[in-house]
Amino acid sequence: MMKSLNKTHILVLVGLLVVLGLVYLVGYHYLIKPQKSEAENLHNQVSMFENQVARNADDNKEEATGDSEAIAQLIPNRLAIDSLLREIHGLANSSNVQIDYIGSATGNGEGADETTEETSEVQEATYSLDVTGESLKDVNQFLDAMLEGERLITIETLNVDEDGESFFASISFSTYYAE
Repeated sequence: MMKSLNKTHILVLVGLLVVLGLVYLVGYHYLIKPQKSEAENLHNQVSMFENQVARNADDNKEEATGDSEAIAQLIPNRLAIDSLLREIHGLANSSNVQIDYIGSATGNGEGADETTEETSEVQEATYSLDVTGESLKDVNQFLDAMLEGERLITIETLNVDEDGESFFASISFSTYYAE
């Protein structure tokens, strides 16, 4: 049993379709469209951050390569105790400190100076050094000069004493060389 649709039913149905269409358009305009534009903005931001991270990663690789090359230049190809002694003596003269003692911390002789690690090509030689300076500033200047010198030097221990007008520093340090 099918009832026939009269004019009022058709107008109500068309009106209902128009209202639904308007609700859809208003909903799209106020809800969906802002969400789509926000999603596009977020996508653009993510792309921008990804590009920035990629550039920073490339910069860090170049910086790390430059750092490793700079460190490699600070490590001589042989132990060269004579050049180390000349360098330390020159640093002491320029810093107004006097070297009281310098010797190997691991034993006597050139062969005993090296602490060998089997897994690495870089060898380590450890020394002890006693210096006297007229002021703490002179001792600090000597230590800074050691660290900024031509060789890679690691200060292992440092003891500073004051005796009246003089400052005494006992330093244990390591140098490195490639073999």
